[in-house]
Amino acid sequence: MIDMADKIMKNNAKNIDKSNTANNMEEVHIFDLQKQLMKRAASNPEFLKLWNDSENEYELIFQVIRLRKMQNLSQKQLAELIGTRQELISRMESQKNSPTLSNFCKIVNKLGYELRIEKKSDF
Repeated sequence: MIDMADKIMKNNAKNIDKSNTANNMEEVHIFDLQKQLMKRAASNPEFLKLWNDSENEYELIFQVIRLRKMQNLSQKQLAELIGTRQELISRMESQKNSPTLSNFCKIVNKLGYELRIEKKSDF
């Protein structure tokens, strides 16, 4: 089941990365993925648990991809800004590897954003 979730996420990341269209088209890709995931989750409780366990990580990565593209930065340009190789950005965006917290913070900072921790309303 993990393989199926990873495959869906990797395919979506590839679609987003190949897309050189307007930002609203990227949002359509993300919306389509969310629809697929919700449909799958409705019919498979194990998939839903796996998705819920990793949802925050994937959401953050999708946001970083969107921000990078909004700023018309290539993966290579972003890597140069944070002093690393393009492969690190590519692996993060395709969910092949999770970035370290340090690298993730560098990426977010160089894109002009910051991370915040907020208490969940249901706690």
